[in-house]
Amino acid sequence: MLRALAIDFNSFFASVEQQERPDLRGQPLIVVPVLAETTGAIAISLEAKARGLKRNVRVADARRELPGILVVEARPELYIQYHRRLKAVVETLVPVKKVQSIDELECELSGDLAKPARALRLAEEIRARIYREVGTHLRCSIGIGPNWFLAKLASDQRKPNGQFVIT
Repeated sequence: MLRALAIDFNSFFASVEQQERPDLRGQPLIVVPVLAETTGAIAISLEAKARGLKRNVRVADARRELPGILVVEARPELYIQYHRRLKAVVETLVPVKKVQSIDELECELSGDLAKPARALRLAEEIRARIYREVGTHLRCSIGIGPNWFLAKLASDQRKPNGQFVIT
């Protein structure tokens, strides 16, 4: 029986920056806590990940590995606002059982939603509503499973922006 749905917002801080700033869309970027060459990235855009950058890369190393990379200073309050908006949208469709982190939500499946085909449709509905009500640059991977651990594992199977069920 499926009981858990895990939503993992992909490259969350970087995606929020791209949603807020159209000039950053489609660009490889990193988000850092302070603008300094010695600090590490706390988020990497999907475009930068596709070019091989890894989380925690130092700014100086990122510039060497990927010339022209954009470096953006983190805006924690903005990320909290987006988290709250995303959580509110999700809760219109399914109960949020627990906030696992600023970019991960655990939702509870029951009744008809616990059936695999319906759970997959729910994942599509969540994504569509997020795009419509919050923004098209906020991508998420959604995993579905009998418990949180397996749902989270499933969410990692089709990153970015995919969905997967482990029964």
